[in-house]
Amino acid sequence: ISNCKTSNRALAQLCNQLKSVYRMRLRCWLQHLILLVFVHQAVAASVSHVRLPDDIDEDANALVRTRRAACSEGDCKNGGICWPGAVTSSTPPCLCPEAYVGTYCTVRINFCATTSDGGATRTNPCQNGGTCSNTDASPWYHCSCVPGYTGTNCEINIDDCASKPCANGLCTDLVKNYSCSCFTGWEGRSCSVDTDYCLSGPCQNGGVCSDGNSTFTCDCSRVDFQGDICSSKIDDCASSPCKHGGRCIDGVRRFTCDCSATDFNGPNCQSRIDDCASNPCSHNATCTDGLRDFSCSCFSGYSGKTCSNDVPDCSLNPCQFGAACVERSNQDLYGNSSLPSPFNESFSYALAAGFVCLCPRGIYGDTCEINPNDCLDPATNRSVCAHASSCTDDLASFTCHCLPGYEGPTCSVDIDECERFGQPCQNGAVCKDLVADYACTGCPAEFGGKNCSVRLTGCDSSPCQMNEKCKPLLLRELPSPAHGYRCTCKPGWSGPQCNETTLASFNGSTAFRVLLDSSKLSTTTDCTFELSFRTSLAHFDLVRLSSHWGDIRVGAHDSSLVLLFFNASSSVIGRADWPISDSLASTDWLTLSVSLTNGSATLSRSESGVSQLPGAQLVDGLSDSFKPNSRMSVRVGGESGSGIDGGGGFRGCVRDLRLVSNDSTLVTSGTTAESSSATWGVCSRSVQCGSPSPCEEKTSSMCSDVWNDFVCHCAAGFGGLRCSVELPSFSLGVGGSVSSAMFASAAGVSSVYGGDSWTIELRLVTLSRGAFLLLLGDPSDSATTPRLLVTIDHSGRLSAQLLHSNGSLIAALTSSDSVATGSFVSVNISVSISGRSLSLSVSSSVSSASLSSASPLPQLSGQLIIGGFSGASPPSTGGRSKRSLPVFPASIWAAMPSGVTGFRGIISHPRLNEAKPLILSSSPFYLALSGAVAASESSGVVLSSSLDICEVYLPCRNGGTCTSSKASCMCHPGYSGTDCSVDNPECSPNPCGSDEVCLERSHSANYNNRILPWPFNGSFKYELADGYLCLKSYASLSVSETSTGFIGSIGFYSILIVVSALLSAAFTCGIVILVVRFRSRQLLGKGSLTSGSTSLAQKDITQGNSLSQHEGQAVYATADRI
Repeated sequence: ISNCKTSNRALAQLCNQLKSVYRMRLRCWLQHLILLVFVHQAVAASVSHVRLPDDIDEDANALVRTRRAACSEGDCKNGGICWPGAVTSSTPPCLCPEAYVGTYCTVRINFCATTSDGGATRTNPCQNGGTCSNTDASPWYHCSCVPGYTGTNCEINIDDCASKPCANGLCTDLVKNYSCSCFTGWEGRSCSVDTDYCLSGPCQNGGVCSDGNSTFTCDCSRVDFQGDICSSKIDDCASSPCKHGGRCIDGVRRFTCDCSATDFNGPNCQSRIDDCASNPCSHNATCTDGLRDFSCSCFSGYSGKTCSNDVPDCSLNPCQFGAACVERSNQDLYGNSSLPSPFNESFSYALAAGFVCLCPRGIYGDTCEINPNDCLDPATNRSVCAHASSCTDDLASFTCHCLPGYEGPTCSVDIDECERFGQPCQNGAVCKDLVADYACTGCPAEFGGKNCSVRLTGCDSSPCQMNEKCKPLLLRELPSPAHGYRCTCKPGWSGPQCNETTLASFNGSTAFRVLLDSSKLSTTTDCTFELSFRTSLAHFDLVRLSSHWGDIRVGAHDSSLVLLFFNASSSVIGRADWPISDSLASTDWLTLSVSLTNGSATLSRSESGVSQLPGAQLVDGLSDSFKPNSRMSVRVGGESGSGIDGGGGFRGCVRDLRLVSNDSTLVTSGTTAESSSATWGVCSRSVQCGSPSPCEEKTSSMCSDVWNDFVCHCAAGFGGLRCSVELPSFSLGVGGSVSSAMFASAAGVSSVYGGDSWTIELRLVTLSRGAFLLLLGDPSDSATTPRLLVTIDHSGRLSAQLLHSNGSLIAALTSSDSVATGSFVSVNISVSISGRSLSLSVSSSVSSASLSSASPLPQLSGQLIIGGFSGASPPSTGGRSKRSLPVFPASIWAAMPSGVTGFRGIISHPRLNEAKPLILSSSPFYLALSGAVAASESSGVVLSSSLDICEVYLPCRNGGTCTSSKASCMCHPGYSGTDCSVDNPECSPNPCGSDEVCLERSHSANYNNRILPWPFNGSFKYELADGYLCLKSYASLSVSETSTGFIGSIGFYSILIVVSALLSAAFTCGIVILVVRFRSRQLLGKGSLTSGSTSLAQKDITQGNSLSQHEGQAVYATADRI
């Protein structure tokens, strides 16, 4: 059947008919298989429903009704015959010849047309553009080929290379044509023409071409080029033949040198040109050769290019009083001895510039401008009269008027008054001549007067007390002698008879005051302030001089003596410091001298001035404005400030306070002092820090002797008079509130000296980041002094910034390690204005910086704020801020971290300046500590006892458990981070399918939803927060209501497709057709398809290749047989 080869025409026609039937059956199988797969995929993807037509299953007997009997004689045309065999339903009536088809062989087959017959496709047999025509004999068509092709179907290309047309090349056959690929040296269509390689003119730049065998050569000898094709230019200047900067011009196989821009000539610019060879310069000028030029260096008095011009020096008539002007360049006048120099000598061009004036008698000078004064010595130009005597100038003469004590024509003789008065001195005194006077020297102590002739009696009555030294004085000699005395007092005593004590002792709160007597001092004179003192304190306020122009204050800070100058606005305008720690330790007497004359200050030890320290110059011109006057007062002791014992006053002794001017000396004594509470006349003390020490040995580092008392320096964490009390700890931010402790003025800490240096010590434990810790300084908008701001940045590191009052930065430091560790960290912050330094210590790490301000800085005020301020965010959302918090200006806000919060944690053992415990909250017990400084206002600060950071800070989020040892958090599964604040993203990346939604179990907002599955339909618990759940999207879940039979059919088809993939291709096709037949009848019998399904009753099964009803019944019948 596959070949249908037979000589019997009728059998061949029958074979072809059977082949068509089997082709139709195979196509039917494939169509139903494709339909089955299509239906299964459509149902699985869209869950849509298909309804088959109700009348698809006709009775097989309908085929029998379509059969008809065999043909009658003569029915078959064009040589066709009636069917010779048994007649069946598939038997055609006629067997047709090869060129005809149709029921009765009436349709002629067009072999030249493209047709499709029962699945077989016939195309035009003529190839390569041949023209097809039908014929009446086999093969029933003829092809007329286009030129270049032959054969039954024009399939053969005629070989045009067969005649070997290419003489010297390879031939390639084309369609009715050929192509030659010529060998080297040949060209033309048949490669028969010899190639001329010179035709293309390959030689460049005038080279001559010579054709050769398969090549050419170029002759470049007549041109300025070289190379195979004369393409390379010959550069005759490549060897740089032109010397000394000459410009080389390239020619044709030669060069030329252009020397015009040089000072050389010759073919190669090799010869130097000497422009001075012709001696062009006049008047003995020096010629200098140049670049094709020369220059003349003229002697003074000559000018011009060649120095040929003689400058007319006498043209302006410079000589005065009718003197004759003679030019020095006039060579004719030289060698004349009657003329002055230089004309009486030989001529020299070096001296030819200028002129000489020939002056008349009595007049001289370069221009004869001087008319001599006879009172002046022409040789010295000084007065002829000696000893500053006056002179009168006459005509060619003078007269001297002598001063007392001199005589002679020129007053040059000194008169000896001792001789003239006959040696007037008595009692062994020696006469000494003076100017218009005499003096008696070597006069015995008991005599006085002009001639040492008067016996002195002022000390005969021993007026000086306390065994002081008495010196007799002669107050008046004429008309009758008047006698007096002067007592020289020892240190600590004063008065005319040394009976007034100047020694006073102070206990820290006592003082005295002195008003100056304006009748004894000039308001314009300069003066010097002096005093001596003795103490063992390293911090004290000693003396203040006050007037309308301001104050001068003297005190000590950090074992250095300090002098401060204040203007009338109480601003510091000058400062001087001296270290005196050794002197304080030995309690020696120190003498201080401050000069208001030249701005200097001097410090010396003991009265003798031994070991005197160099005088220090204060600000230039500073003391010029400090003058004593009637409103000037002096106060000694009693000044509150930075005393180490907390009182801030002076403890020790002072003596010999005096103000010395040019014409008087004011000394303060117990009788002249006003408002005095000091003890006068005594200076006694006892050693305070002996052995054993009054301080607790285990809790103190040292004992300081403060004259008549002691101070214990406590170890960290301890305080009290003897360091026996453990300092408290304070919790801030408890419950999420903003806590604050404010010290309006750290009394006993800040002063004009103590405000210069500050040290804040504390221990803290916190987890705060981006938080405020403390501010030292004036927090108001009107502040004029610097501020120290300390914060914790967002990385947990401590930041200390010293700021100007306008918020600009002076210096800043940041700790290298984080303090937000949950463990105790020791912090020490120090700032010194005079030392121009800022230091920050966190645990064992210390960093420091120099203050960048170029100008002197004001001192910090004593205001201190710790913990928080108004506007700071609460440490957690659970807390609230209190209205009593301080308010900061924008200049401070700008220096803080973004989103700054209040401090939250524990501050333990805070101290100020190493000795002042800071009490952040109200506690009567701790407020009674010696030297303690209590907060003026406190908000939200709690006195801590347990020091449990977990209770204070509540650091763990999302149900985490806090461990008190290091404030670490144990997180529930699904959370991470130091405080369990990080929700692990289980749904990123999405672990679910493309049509599914991922829900994280940690999202509490999804809980208590009855529509969602477990656990979201119940309450949220941290124990269930780990993991995720994948849910079908709402589009996938919205399935149409479908009958049970149809769902079953979908499942059945799915299983069937899987099984069929494991079977062979032929067996699978048979099973599928059988099952489709069975299930289709089952569906029609049950009527289980929904009314919403799409009807296929009006559609073809295979879209374009439809089967007739008869053929469809045949297919099902075949399936039944299989």
